[in-house]
Amino acid sequence: MSHSIFPLFALSLSLLAIGCTTEETDPDQTFRTTTIGCGQCSDSNSPQVDDFEVPELNEDGDANGDSVSLVGAITPGNVLVPLEAIGDELVAHTAGSDVMGLELIGYKLRVNTPNGLFDLLITAYEHYESWADGEADISAYGLRYASAEYPTGDGGSVCPGYPDDAAVVTVIGGETYDREHKVIAIQGDDDWFTLACEGQAAYKMKRLNYGPNQDFRAGTDPATPAERTATLKMITADYCGAGTSYTAQGTEVDWFDVGGTILPSVPPTGALLEALWTDTGAVCLDTPRLVTRTEVEEECDLPTCDEIDPDKYAIVWSTYI
Repeated sequence: MSHSIFPLFALSLSLLAIGCTTEETDPDQTFRTTTIGCGQCSDSNSPQVDDFEVPELNEDGDANGDSVSLVGAITPGNVLVPLEAIGDELVAHTAGSDVMGLELIGYKLRVNTPNGLFDLLITAYEHYESWADGEADISAYGLRYASAEYPTGDGGSVCPGYPDDAAVVTVIGGETYDREHKVIAIQGDDDWFTLACEGQAAYKMKRLNYGPNQDFRAGTDPATPAERTATLKMITADYCGAGTSYTAQGTEVDWFDVGGTILPSVPPTGALLEALWTDTGAVCLDTPRLVTRTEVEEECDLPTCDEIDPDKYAIVWSTYI
């Protein structure tokens, strides 16, 4: 059976030579970097403090999987106040007002870890352009940690490998993610919020306008959980759907969604089809972005994309290399 997937996306592919750029220097870049970890850390680029990871926090103080819990916010006057995520924004509730956005610079998030209390100093607040044309910007914070050893917040960025004051942490309210299996862990629970570093799949998912609090479909409803899961699988090259990533930070790939919200500024011609994606992973695989088909076949047996009828699948993404 032979079916061309190109009509799904109305693309005319042509060879495109383009230099490597970072996510922030060129938000309209065609080639996007994928993520599995970072070059400076062993297996994760999740936010960290004192070797404990803080990819999610609970407003009521429940501990995350690394036994880290939120205590609250500390004002510049050293007063402990409640903190919550409203949508995708952090809000500190002081006696006089609710503080958010740029006004939070100088505030600290106090967390309790198995090694004691630590403060995460908010050093920056920025907005970055969405990768989806015409969609709202996303916000990000600079967070660096403070302790008895680093009383002025000189412990470095919570995102390994990033400059101390870089605004590279975005908030996703009401949802957390299983980074091992590349799926949603908790959804629709306003007590939890995710902190995602720029290099992480959850950050990129939000930058693609697929977050749970973003207007995605006709400017109203967010992407569905299945669409978000498909996005996580696609970004991390989890072809088989069980959580194994067949990519590395910095690997280039073109991604296009079936809804037409993510398209290249210049349609690349001559690109090789990599895979078609649903929330279970790749439904077909032609040319992996980093490894060989043989390596993937050691985990699962996927057909090539000319062997399937794409109309029979709820395809969310198409990727090319």
